[in-house]
Amino acid sequence: ANAGHLSSLPIARAFLVAEGSLHGSAFAQADGRTFIFRVADHQPWPWLDSLGCERARIATWGSVATTAFSTAMALGCNPIVFIGADFAFTDERPYCRGTSFEPVWASWIAGGKSIAEIWKFLVERWPLEPAIDVNGNPVRTARHLVSFRDWIVERAAERPDRRIVNATAAGILAGPAIVQATAATTLAVHQPVDRDAILAALKRAHRASRGDAARLFEGVAAILSDPAAAAVDDWTAFADGIDRRAIEAALRSPEFQAWTLGARAGGSKERS
Repeated sequence: ANAGHLSSLPIARAFLVAEGSLHGSAFAQADGRTFIFRVADHQPWPWLDSLGCERARIATWGSVATTAFSTAMALGCNPIVFIGADFAFTDERPYCRGTSFEPVWASWIAGGKSIAEIWKFLVERWPLEPAIDVNGNPVRTARHLVSFRDWIVERAAERPDRRIVNATAAGILAGPAIVQATAATTLAVHQPVDRDAILAALKRAHRASRGDAARLFEGVAAILSDPAAAAVDDWTAFADGIDRRAIEAALRSPEFQAWTLGARAGGSKERS
């Protein structure tokens, strides 16, 4: 589902920061512009670490909003401004207009549903959780959205050195360490962002973070050639319902196949 959302976005310059288990098709839009992170040291990270594929940990709490907040904190951003982060069903809508959900809604409208019916169905999937929004008005939300809001509020309180601003002007993102203000007034006192400099810095960081692909593929080849590979036992024990066949299918990626052909061609030249 996440890959489907990303595939509909017109990503041209943006870099993708993604947890390692995201479906492989999600990375196609940001080829060469992806940073991978981990949330813990679970499988298969011990094996990846042994091949020099260490990745940083980023705290998250089940939402792209919490992950984005943690990423901004890790990057040293100050201030951090939330825009469109309602964590509630403002105006009885599940999302704002213009998101990657629009094509799905359009298909339902083509099938005879009205946009109001679609939103009502999506909102009412969740048990009613009443709340008061940042303007003092009642609003409907859901327990998981409240959980995301609470996590951000708690993390913000732990970092008094950062200015955390909610420029949404609606929803429930509020707390002692979160300022309610517009993005314009918040950013007016700061220098304009140099997009080219940021892009250059991201490219340098991306190049520096690349692992040794040959070493990784050698590790994959070792597992595929050893029916009793201990790493596979560790992975199947960690991920209930995953068997060796599924693991082998995933490891035989197009990239690995290309590396294998290249390695064979190189070996043939050396022998000749």
